Order: sequence, then C-alpha cells, then structure tokens
Amino acid sequence: MIDDSPLLSTGYILLVAGLATYALLAFRSVRRSRLPYPPGPSPLPFLGNIKQIPQEKQALGYMHLAKEYGDIYHLSTLGNHIIVLSSSTHVDELLVKRSINSSDRSRMPMLNELMGWDFAFGVMPYGERWKNHRKLFDAWFRPSQVTSNWQQTQSDCAHSLLVNLLHSPDNFKIHIHRTVTTLITRVMYGFHIGDEHEHFVSITEKALNGFKVASTPGKYLVDTIPILKYVPSWFPGASFKRRAVEWKKLTYAMINLPFNLALSSIAEGKASRCFVADHINDSEESNLEGIDITTIPGTDTLVSTFMSFFLAMTLHPEAQRAAQEELDRVCRGRLPEFSDRASLPYIDALCIEVGRWASIAPFALPHTTTHDDIYDGYLIPAGAIIMANVWYGSPSHPSLRETLTIDPGRSHTMRRRIRSLTN
Repeated sequence: MIDDSPLLSTGYILLVAGLATYALLAFRSVRRSRLPYPPGPSPLPFLGNIKQIPQEKQALGYMHLAKEYGDIYHLSTLGNHIIVLSSSTHVDELLVKRSINSSDRSRMPMLNELMGWDFAFGVMPYGERWKNHRKLFDAWFRPSQVTSNWQQTQSDCAHSLLVNLLHSPDNFKIHIHRTVTTLITRVMYGFHIGDEHEHFVSITEKALNGFKVASTPGKYLVDTIPILKYVPSWFPGASFKRRAVEWKKLTYAMINLPFNLALSSIAEGKASRCFVADHINDSEESNLEGIDITTIPGTDTLVSTFMSFFLAMTLHPEAQRAAQEELDRVCRGRLPEFSDRASLPYIDALCIEVGRWASIAPFALPHTTTHDDIYDGYLIPAGAIIMANVWYGSPSHPSLRETLTIDPGRSHTMRRRIRSLTN
C-alpha cells in the first residue's frame, strides 16, 4: 500500500520528474552524437585538417574550400573544431539570432597570454568583464556621441591630411597613418601627434601588425595546444615564444606611452577633453584597466579603409570623376562639411561601397560557441570556432574581390532600402 502523505507524494513527483529529465537529456545526447558535423575535407588522424587550413591569403583559401564543400563547412585541428560560414544567411542564423551561444571568444594563448593583448575587449571571453568594457565603450563612442563631440576634431585632421597630400603626395601612406593616429590619440588621450611623438606612430603600426598575425586562427600551434606556452624560448621550434616577447614589448609601449602622456597633462592641468580625462574625473577610483581599448579598432581599420579608397580610385577613375562632379556641384569650390552629407549621395554610397569591395577584416574576430547546438541538421559542438567569410559571398556567385568592380549605385540602393525598413 502506497502512503499518500504530502511529503511522499512530493518526493515521488520529484523522482519521476528527475528520471524524465535524465531520460530526455540522455536522448538528446544520443541524438546529437549521431548528428554529423557540417561537410568538409577528410581529416588526418590526430592532426585533423591542419594541411587544409590556409596560412596565407586566408579569405581566398577559405573561399576555394567553400566552392567545394558549401556555404557552411567543418575543419578540425588536433581535436579543435572550426566552422566556416560563407553566406550572410548562415551568419545571421548562428552569430545574430543565436548570439547568446556564439558570442564567446577563443582562449588565444599567443595573443592574450604571451603578447599581452588581454586588455582588449574585442578578444575578451564573453562575461562580466567584457560587458563592463563594452558599456564603457558604448557610452563614449556611440554614433550620437561621436557626432556631437568629435566632428570638429575629425574635420581638423582631415584638413591636415589634405595639406600633407598636396605637399608630398608620394608619402600618402605615411600621411594617412599619421592622421589616423593623431585622431585616435586626440580623442583618447587629448594630445596632438607632433614630431616628438613620431616614434609612437611606428610603434603602433608594428604592434598592430603583430596583432593581425597572431589573431589568425591556426597560425600558431600554441593556440591549439596551450601547454606549449610553457616551452622555454631557447627550445628548438619555440621561435613563437621569442617573437611573442618582441611583440609584447611593442604592445605595452603602444599602451603606456600615450597613457602616461595623458596622465602628465591631467596632473599639470593642461589636458583637453578626452576619454582618459573624463574617465578619471567621473570615477571615484583611478582604475583605468583597458583604457586604450579603442586603439585596436581605431587605428588599423581606418588606415586600411583609407588605403582601399586610394586603390579603388586608382583602378576606377570613372567613379572618381563622378564623385568629383558631385562635389563641385554641391560645394562650389569650398571643402565639404558634415552638413553636406545629405546632398552628396554618390560620395556617401561610394564610401560604403569601398568597405564592401575591399573588406578590411574578412573574418572580423572569430567567435566561439558556449554549448552544443543543432543547426540545419548539423552538430555545432561546444567550443567550436566560428569564422564568417562573407566577403566573397556564396560560392554560387562570382567572388566580390575578383570582380574588382566599384558600384556606388548598389550601396546607395541598399541604404535607401534599409532606411525604408527602419522608418
């Protein structure tokens, strides 16, 4: 006879619920274990697809793999999983709609632990520390803040760039890098890059070059086997450790030089408004860990965009002539201002088109999944690196990069459609 006491009834219900939950989880585990990974090249024992992972011109190499295996495919290296997405549909589904599971970052021992880039919230693991950095960044650099606080600074830097290009056009790359670095340091640290700071421009460029190399998935074996970071620098095959030491010096110099100058200016009462000064004034504590997080996306991406624009205008003089005609018609001999943007639709679209035509970051930064997921009948395992190679579009369409076609009309039409949807 079963005792119908409330305590026993509650316990019986909990037992049944627990067994049902266990059975459901076991069923899901078995189901998932039977699911295939997305298609991809056959892996070697233990080494996986280490031979198929492109080391140079990665976006192009991954595009060729997409032509063979489809818009979503799977690679593995020493037990680690890499999922490559080559269409905006898959990116939207996995990185946008399922962002709660795909917003994490890989550990990246070479970059974060050996080179000292763990201060950068762009490569931080998803969590409270990342959220705090993101909140701080958004408060200062959302579009409305940039528009109201930094348009004059941007205009001043643009005018200086034009003067330098007029006097020595052959040095355009130097002028571009100096202008962008000046803009970032004025906003972040409140000082202008003068001749006495010229070494800082060089340090920044070298440090960011190291970042680009080390953030490439599969570039260094230590990212796949983290215990290798303990190998002595003198050990045969440990050249990555010696390289990391040099890059770490550049990374810390890039962080500390402008930051210390900003602190000196604040202490002397000479600091103009900037990120560092405002943060110190608004904070009860002077804990500025990660204060220069904007150095990474600011300098390198802007320089790359400028260089792509120069290349596009060289290859497509017809687009340059059309832009010049619009500029002459609207500005009538004066320099354009931000208020003229609405009257310059072709130039506005041209700037957007340059970003599409020569993406500065074909993969952005790799994402990492937090839990197992099922997508389109495939298993996306926990801890998998997800890379989006949408620069080249779907394999069924011509490569955007190979066409080398500048079409501002396409970007202008796209912008009109976006506005119509958001209004």
